[in-house]
Formats: sequence, C-alpha cells, structure tokens
Amino acid sequence: MSQLRFEAVSKVFPSPTGGAPLTAVDRVTLHVDDGEFVCLLGPSGCGKTTLLNLAAGFERPTEGRVLLGGSRVEGPGSERGYVSTRPPSSWRPTRRSRSVPRRCAATSACMPRRRA
Repeated sequence: MSQLRFEAVSKVFPSPTGGAPLTAVDRVTLHVDDGEFVCLLGPSGCGKTTLLNLAAGFERPTEGRVLLGGSRVEGPGSERGYVSTRPPSSWRPTRRSRSVPRRCAATSACMPRRRA
C-alpha cells in the first residue's frame, strides 16, 4: 500500500475578483511508497505548493481524495511535518529559522549541526 496517495485530486480556487475560478491542480493521481523520495518540479504557479498543502491538510481537495497510510487527510496532523521555503520572518534570524526542523525532531540531539 502506498503511504501517500493522491487519487484524482483537483483543487479549484474561486477568483477574488468574481471572474473565472483558478484550477491549481487538475485530476492528479500520485502514489508515494515507504522509502521513496519525491521531488515536485515545475514552473511558478503549476500547483506544487497546492499539492503540499493538500498533503499537509492545510487545504482540502475540490475533487478526489488524499490518503496517508490508508486514512483520508482531513486536516493538519502530528504524523506529518511541513517546512515552508518562504523567507524567514523578520523576528527570527535565518540561522534560527533553519534550525526549526532540527528542534522539532524527536532525535534532535543526534542530528548534525551545519553552518547556516
């Protein structure tokens, strides 16, 4: 069984100006098994972040379903992690922002520290 599954997933956002809705993801089917490393590549606006937000439970699909370990993703959960690539907030220096995943990991003492 695939750990993470997108089954015919579509995500449509309404237009903020009342125009035509924006289809960010259209009928995506993707299965990711244990131990697989997947990289989403594509131009700006092609739906990469939308897929990650769907997997994290921050967004819900307009159509289709997202499953993790056989259970439907209904919202954010402690079994998943998400680290944004957006620039750090002004209140947190870059070095501290980059160490957030290490501080959140259960085995943080075992993870090597790299220069920021």
